[in-house]
Amino acid sequence: MRRIVLAVLAAAALVPGAARAGNATATFTVNATVTNNCTISAPASFTFGSWDMSSAASVNGVLTVACTKGASYAMTLASANAWTMTGAADALPYVIYQPDASGNAATTTPWDATHAYSYPSTSRAAKGLTFTAIVQPGDVAAGAYSDTVTATINF
Repeated sequence: MRRIVLAVLAAAALVPGAARAGNATATFTVNATVTNNCTISAPASFTFGSWDMSSAASVNGVLTVACTKGASYAMTLASANAWTMTGAADALPYVIYQPDASGNAATTTPWDATHAYSYPSTSRAAKGLTFTAIVQPGDVAAGAYSDTVTATINF
């Protein structure tokens, strides 16, 4: 008798819906909020190298920015010494120029605290911004010169 009851229970378990009286469903919403964010990276330093100051010297550098897709950003540069490298007994003025709209090197618009490089981000992918720095020839003493530049991105 016990085997018959177990066989009936086992058979009932194999029949779909036989032991169930019904079902119920529920729906729910999944939400997320994405905020604008940007990161910036800069080379530890870049150098004009050694030269005799008889002609202008230029060098390119790259700042890399990555922002949330659709975020608009404005990046400024600030010089610790008013865009002048100091050292030896003299001062060596220079200018950093903004890249063009594609991020390529250009020498049209200075890049400083009053001339921001603005661009809408079309992707979270990092974008290299190639800038050009130029030192004009001058009458300065031989020696090492330096300045510190801070890049700030507002988004």
